[in-house]
Amino acid sequence: MRVKVGGFKNILRKSTLNMSFDSVQIIFNNERIQSKMISRDSSAIVLLDVENDVFVDVTGTYTLNFVEPNQNLLPFLNLFNDDSVVDLVKNEGSIVLKLGKQKSNIRLSVEQSISTFNRPGVNPNIRPFVSFKMDDDFIDSYSKIKKVGSRFGKVYFNVENNILYMESTDREEGFANSLKMEVKDVEYDNINLCFNYKNFINAMTVVNSGYADFTFSLSSASVGDILMGMISLEKETAERYYLMSVKENI
Repeated sequence: MRVKVGGFKNILRKSTLNMSFDSVQIIFNNERIQSKMISRDSSAIVLLDVENDVFVDVTGTYTLNFVEPNQNLLPFLNLFNDDSVVDLVKNEGSIVLKLGKQKSNIRLSVEQSISTFNRPGVNPNIRPFVSFKMDDDFIDSYSKIKKVGSRFGKVYFNVENNILYMESTDREEGFANSLKMEVKDVEYDNINLCFNYKNFINAMTVVNSGYADFTFSLSSASVGDILMGMISLEKETAERYYLMSVKENI
């Protein structure tokens, strides 16, 4: 069996939400690659079911589990050129990557240490109140929010008077600066949803230049007396990224 290094790194980046998850499970056969991951704090979910154009000459189904893949796997992949196709041998507790004189032995982790998402999808009863294909205008707004948002660690999606806004500020800090970008008209009640800035940036980074293939959706639901929200970035059923809102003390 062989593996395309650049493709392996790309699958790894997507399944870990831009290397922000501390574990990963990749399941593949000759036709498909799947990964169903959730962050340790349950704030982000990744569901992948993509065509296998990464692993070559696969016979059977294989499962690869890694803890801290950013430290325990990626540095070894980086020793090869991205366009390299290397031999991959799966042993009982490790994989071997070999090309020419170079041979790396990388330990696998037990499944119990991997933070997998063990449901077919997110709650089907949660319906988005707005969905649209991402376009250049949205990416332009996002790029501006990205430039100032790191100082706040949060990004907001708000509906005010039937207009959806993307905003960078910190509402827990009464005198914080802010940047607000108008996104689109919506038919929905006024609402304020706060999301982890790093999760949002990592998801958008993974989407990258293929953003036009993705649908952006926002949902909200009441959990007890708490209003919660969810961002969905979906490329049909092949790539799905879900981000949960965070509760602020305001």
